[in-house]
Order: sequence, then C-alpha cells, then structure tokens
Amino acid sequence: MFDLYFIDNGRELVGYRKSDGAVISLVDFLKLGVPLNHWDVDRNNFLLWGDGRITVANFAWNASLRREEVTLFILTPSAEPSTGEREIITLGGIDVNFSPLIEQVTVFNRQNYTHQIEVINYTHDNLDRLRTELITGRGPDMLMLSGWGFHLFSALSEGHFLLDLHMMIDADPDLKREDFFPSILSTWENSRGELVKIAPDFGIQTIIGSQSVFPKAPENWNYVDFITFYQEARAAGYDYPLGQSIDRLHILVKLLFTDNTFFCERNAVANFDSESFINILNFLMTIPADQGWDRISNLALEGLWDPTGELLRGQQLILPFANIFGMPDFYTLQGRLGGITAFGFPSNDAPTHAVQSSSWAIGIRSNSPHIDAAWEFVRLGLLLDSPYNRIGFPLRIDLFEQLIYDELNRTAPVAVAWVGGSLELPPLVESDAELLRELVSNIGHKPIIEHPVQNIVNEDVSAFFAGVRSAEDTARIIQSRVQILLDERER
Repeated sequence: MFDLYFIDNGRELVGYRKSDGAVISLVDFLKLGVPLNHWDVDRNNFLLWGDGRITVANFAWNASLRREEVTLFILTPSAEPSTGEREIITLGGIDVNFSPLIEQVTVFNRQNYTHQIEVINYTHDNLDRLRTELITGRGPDMLMLSGWGFHLFSALSEGHFLLDLHMMIDADPDLKREDFFPSILSTWENSRGELVKIAPDFGIQTIIGSQSVFPKAPENWNYVDFITFYQEARAAGYDYPLGQSIDRLHILVKLLFTDNTFFCERNAVANFDSESFINILNFLMTIPADQGWDRISNLALEGLWDPTGELLRGQQLILPFANIFGMPDFYTLQGRLGGITAFGFPSNDAPTHAVQSSSWAIGIRSNSPHIDAAWEFVRLGLLLDSPYNRIGFPLRIDLFEQLIYDELNRTAPVAVAWVGGSLELPPLVESDAELLRELVSNIGHKPIIEHPVQNIVNEDVSAFFAGVRSAEDTARIIQSRVQILLDERER
C-alpha cells in the first residue's frame, strides 16, 4: 500500500510511500493502450479499488460533433502468466508524451499483438545526443517531426537518415499516393523528391485580407507589390497592417520562401546578393521594431475591441498573416474579418500558401530493423477516420471533402470565441468551400520554420537589424553561406 498515488510523465501510475520515501511505478498505461488525459492535469480520471482494479475515464473532444465524449476502461489484475512479450519499436521526439500523437500510440498498443511502441522523450538539452545516435545508425525507429521536432527535420531531411515513405505508400494494399493532396505531400519531400515525413492532417499559413476592405485579391502580388501595399497602408494611418505580432524577421522569412527568386534548391543556385534582396532588407528597417502587443492588450482591457466582426479594420489590422489549422480557425477568421480574401504569399508566379503539420508528423529511420511495424503505426493514423486523430484539415482528399460536405449541410450556426463573448456565424456556403479548396491546391512551399536556410538568415540579419552591418554586407554573407549549403547537397 502507498500513501499517495499520482500520474507521472503523463503515462504512469506511481505510488509514494511516506515511511521509506519509496516511489514505485505501478502501471504504465501507455504500454497497456489506455489513454489518459495528459493535457488535463486538473481532472482526476482514475480510481483505485480495494481489490486491485483500476478504472480510467478518458475524456476526448469529438471535433466533428463538437462535444466531449467519455470512454471507460477497467483494468483487472491477472494471475495468468503473460502469453509472450511483444517486440518493441521506439518512437522518439521532444515532449511526445504531451502531443496528440500519444493518442494513436495507445490505440496501436491496445490493438497490436506482435509489437508495442515505447516512447522515448528527448528534451532540448539532449537533442544533440539524439542527432549523434541517428548519425551513428542508432536512435528511435520513428521520429516525431512536428512541434519542436522541426529542429530534427531541418538536420535530417537532406541526409539519408529518413526512409522514403513514397515506397511504403506504393506498396500498401489500402493506400495510394492519389489518396492524398499532392500539393501537401510535395512540401514534405526533400530536394531528391523523397517523402521523409507524413501527417494525417495539415494547417495552412498564408496572408489573407478582409473582404470589406479587399473584395478581391490583386492580380499582381509579388514582393514589390507587397512592399508598396505596406508603405501605402502605413501612410494611410494603419499602424499594424500585417498584424501586431509580425516582426521584421517574420516578414523577411515569408518573403524568401514564396518562389525561386532568392534560392532554388533543385538547381542549387542562390541570389541573395541581388538588388532585390538588398531592397527588402532596407524596407524591413522601416518597420517598427515594437509590434505593439502592449498597445493591443491595453485596448482589450479598456473594452475597445469590437466583437461584432469589424474588429480588425478598427484596430489597424487589415492584411494579417494567418494560421488556419482547421475549420474552427477558418470560421473565426471569417467572423473577425467579415469574409476572407486570400492573397497568399507574394510571388513572381502565382501567389502561394505554406503548409504546416497540425497534429503530428512522423518519419521512419531508414536503417530501422522494424520498418514494416513502424509503417503499420504510421498508416494507422492515415487510415483512421477519427476526429480524435487530427486537429487540422485531413490529408486524405476523401476525408477533406466529407468535412466540407458536413459543414455545408450544417443546420445550426457556428459559435466562435472572442474577446468579451462569442461570435455566431452562419454555416459554410459554397463560396467558402471553393476558397478552402483554392488554398489547399495552391500550397506551394515548405513549412517555413523547417527550412535550414532560415537558420542562416536568422543568424546573419541580426547584426543588420542592430545597425552594425550594412544591407550589402549582410546580403553578401548570406549569399556565400547559402550557396555553400546548396553546393554541399549537390555532392
């Protein structure tokens, strides 16, 4: 018997005995495939009985039905010997225990009789150890590459550490490439066209405008048009036309990844020492370094934020950088803007949008001895038609279209939270559905936070923004470093 029982690390039932200070792990719920509400630390969801039984209540939010549902698990002690140990496959990443991916781990461990997933949690402090393990041919069989895992993806995607998942999809009896949005899959490929990670869902990063201000997007929308818009908006009195949290570096990185103007990975050519890039650097110095969070917060406290839909224009924000991670975000932006006009990121070609994995993204170590079992886990997330498995838009085209159909046929209005209350919006209409399809079909570049060129840019523009290096010198240094990176990849 113990004096105190508690859940440790989001997965284990632990007992504490006061007399000798012993802390003993009693039950690993993850290995048993029993889900816990690891994100809800204030909810007591397990009960211990005197006969040794454990009752666990799992509370899960059903995104499709917009309601909470409860599943009850009853664990009974058994004197029967184990029928045999399952083979272990490992899943590693940063804070995996506290990610949506852990829900799928419990399903796999509950259903699979030959293999069991063991989760290895790494921290930022031992990320170098994980990289070393992978380089030397060791490390987890599977890697979580979303969330903070983008640090791993940047380092591993262009090497040969990750398996090409195109091969697994092509050999799968129930899946084929045509099941998924090609525009999304292409952003998860490396420069050799290998699909090095995959996720069951995705979010969209883009620039949008209020329909009340911009009934339609401009026909031309390259980086020069973008700069002109910003300057004209500031001259017209809009203090923060792009958003109160969008700083210089954020804007710079967005502009770099819109097309092949400044670098082309497939041709291994960089153009950062061009007049165009120097002009962008000089433009960024005209943007206030302070993006006004204190100002916006004070307005909210004073009750000056209008919750009726005219908010954004009233607060000087007319063309925000938006993250649309599913229907709730889409509805919220619709309500705040009074309708969405999709600009996209500026480009010399057609404006494009970026993708970001929403729930989880995963890769398989190329030399793992458990590739087939690891793929069984990955494909489980791609096959499950479950609202618990995703946060954003479904990667599978059929599930995406089913989502659109359900929203078009919704009879009740949609309520979205906002300062001081909520906004009640009508259900989706066909023009909204077409807008969503347009956003997905025109996704054209990788998640910006996952690109190694960004590391170079981040390091070298800081001195420029601090005023100790000229735009010309900054451009020349970035050009040299990026070109070296591209040349090394060609070898």
